[in-house]
Amino acid sequence: MGFVSRITLSFAIFILVSLSLSSETYAAAEKAIFRVPMNYVAPVPMDRPELLPFAQFTNGFIELKKVVEESSESENSDEKAIEQWIANYQLPLALTGRPISVEMKLFASASNQAETKNQSKFAGEKANMTCLQSECSIQFRNLDLDSKQVEDFIRSHFPKSEIESRLALAASFELDPGGVIQLIEELPPLSP
Repeated sequence: MGFVSRITLSFAIFILVSLSLSSETYAAAEKAIFRVPMNYVAPVPMDRPELLPFAQFTNGFIELKKVVEESSESENSDEKAIEQWIANYQLPLALTGRPISVEMKLFASASNQAETKNQSKFAGEKANMTCLQSECSIQFRNLDLDSKQVEDFIRSHFPKSEIESRLALAASFELDPGGVIQLIEELPPLSP
């Protein structure tokens, strides 16, 4: 056996031993991925109704992934599989100036109770979202928006006649980062 082969074999054994001594192991596997088409409507101040035509962003999507995470906290415990739905959404560039995605995990879902029928609630570091049938209310936070990037994007991608209105909408979004997501297709059945 050559010198390189012995080093490779030694490294492989080291990795295997290290992994087997670990007190906690995780493995996540995607079980399902759905791309749900949607439109996003940004909040418009009540005193600025002229911004409404610029507030709707079409042809977007929410990506929903069902992942299974297996974990064991000690060598003596049985491994437990945890299924989790994760929603990922990229905000419109005309509001952010650069790609910003938010990831949220499903934490509550009700499909049988009359008052919350077909309601799903998601939460993440940068957003909370509550969906009721085909409409989701979303509130963003910690987006770290840069007004200059937003202005540069708007000025380079829209006609002059729309720039001032789009800048006003983006400034309003920075103060009240929320809105409504209108699903074009219904969400698949979800359970936390």
